Amino acid sequence: MKAKGAFYLSLGLNAVLLAWLVRVPEEKKVETTGDAANEPKSLRRSVPRLVWIDRLRDEGIGEHLIASLAASDYEDRWQKRLLEIQQQLSRGEIDAADMENFVAGHEAGLESRMRDCLGDAGFQAWDRERVLRGFDMERLKLSAPETDDLFRLRKTLDCKTRDLQAALLRGEIDETDLERQTEANHEDYERELKGLLGQARYASLQPGDSEVGELYRDLARAGASGDQVDAALAIQQQWREARARADDERRLNGLTDEEFEQQLRTLDAGRDQRLLEMLGGDTLADLRMHQDGRYQTLQRYAGAWNLGGGDIDYLYSELRDYDEKVRNLRQSSGAGGNPADEEAVEGSLRGLARENEAKLLNYLGAERFARLKKSGVLAGSP
Repeated sequence: MKAKGAFYLSLGLNAVLLAWLVRVPEEKKVETTGDAANEPKSLRRSVPRLVWIDRLRDEGIGEHLIASLAASDYEDRWQKRLLEIQQQLSRGEIDAADMENFVAGHEAGLESRMRDCLGDAGFQAWDRERVLRGFDMERLKLSAPETDDLFRLRKTLDCKTRDLQAALLRGEIDETDLERQTEANHEDYERELKGLLGQARYASLQPGDSEVGELYRDLARAGASGDQVDAALAIQQQWREARARADDERRLNGLTDEEFEQQLRTLDAGRDQRLLEMLGGDTLADLRMHQDGRYQTLQRYAGAWNLGGGDIDYLYSELRDYDEKVRNLRQSSGAGGNPADEEAVEGSLRGLARENEAKLLNYLGAERFARLKKSGVLAGSP
């Protein structure tokens, strides 16, 4: 019943709004400065002033809804006019330049109409929301001054783009000039945007790089500060570039697999040391934990496996301890260039795995242990 009542209420409100839209007195018709002013002179015509906006305000309708209705009204009128112009073009009554000028005037016409309808303050609020709509403002967590700067930066780019398109239509620049200047404007924009947001927030805006996004989220979960996030992302980017150069060097200089792997290990160790110095041991440990697929799996299926927060912390700690023991055993077996017998080493590793499983079985109990081992999340699982 409530849903049906809301439905009929919505219909009623729409009907009221529609009635206001169509009841425009004839004596109120005037020449507008909106979309018509941006059409070629031969295409201009008078349209009714949107006096219904005053009526909506008198009835207490919010400015956000009024702005939506005004923008929708403009788009409807513009689309109808576009169809008329297309038909005139097909009949040879106008040329292609008239058509291009009309299309190019869309944004300027929209802004002019919205300013007329909403006033300067209302227009600024509407325009600000529209320009920033493409940004995840909740995720960026900008201060008020940063938000102002972001709006001005993006608005400036949009205006430059519009000016270049207009210059092209006037024949003042050619396609090559347009491409060159557009590219230069975007480079300036990206540089200033990165300076405004910082490395971390800027990286979060870039599409198609899931690794950067995951690192950004993992650093945030690990409690890294904004400056630490920026520095860590820079270190990660430098590490990726160094690995790419190492791969190029391998192909050019014919490095052996062993030489290449050693070079990668050196790069990895250098990155880890820089992260340790910058983040500190505790934050780096938290970062590695959140990056570990086993920890992610334990968290994801905690409900299904009946694991509490303390269980996850304990299990992950035990898994990391097991990793460390395995690593130490392998390193000690090859110390001094005299590796122990491979079979003996493997036997020691199997014994270590059995000890680890016994410890986890005792903690989890048979049922939970069996489920976790079957999932492959436990060290020593076959």
